[in-house]
Amino acid sequence: MPKAQRGTPPYVQIQDHYRDAIRSGEIAEGARLPSIAALAEEWVVAPATAAKAIAGLQVEGYVYSSTQGTFATLGKGASSAHDRIEALRRGRGAPAGQRTVVTEAGIIDAPVYIAELLGIDPAGARVARRETIAYDGEQPKRLTVQWWPAELVPSLDPDDGSEVLERIERTTERTPSSGRDYFEGREADVREARALGVKAGDAVLASTYVWRDEVGVIEYGEFVLPRKRVVSFAYAIGAGA
Repeated sequence: MPKAQRGTPPYVQIQDHYRDAIRSGEIAEGARLPSIAALAEEWVVAPATAAKAIAGLQVEGYVYSSTQGTFATLGKGASSAHDRIEALRRGRGAPAGQRTVVTEAGIIDAPVYIAELLGIDPAGARVARRETIAYDGEQPKRLTVQWWPAELVPSLDPDDGSEVLERIERTTERTPSSGRDYFEGREADVREARALGVKAGDAVLASTYVWRDEVGVIEYGEFVLPRKRVVSFAYAIGAGA
């Protein structure tokens, strides 16, 4: 039986619980969620707190409401780099109904900007690169390109859709200890438009991220979402000095 704990605001705890359950498939798409009154009683919170959690899930695109109640949906929700690393740490796979197709993978000469981002010498540098498209059913929802120093990933099989970061952690004992995400609203280029099934010049949300440890960058990634996709993640805010 869930119960709100101290620390994180209760509405965030409720929101996180149902977001995770919907994304994992524990709560199936189209399933009805408890009423506001039932949520408030179950989590031992005020009805206004339960309503705030549901409102947040609506904004993120994980539920929709009608006169019949509130129902689960994955129509707008999209994962971020933060979501991916959290899912790995919790041992969770892709959300129910989502499949990922590897479109390109291999060891290549490093573009200068990638070598600089990874902190390696551009002269003769080699990197591992993988491009994937994630689908909800038949609808493409995210184009992703991941990059790693070739010394961490000496080979990359185009047919291998496993989690490369887990392999790096097992073989090198290096694991990310910090990360930073960047987001930019812009127009889709031709390659992105083709992958996402939109028109070149359409609005997209582009993001890049960097994961590193005390030695240096372990993974750099880029992903692009079509419009009307919502990215959301919770984070703690420390007290000021």
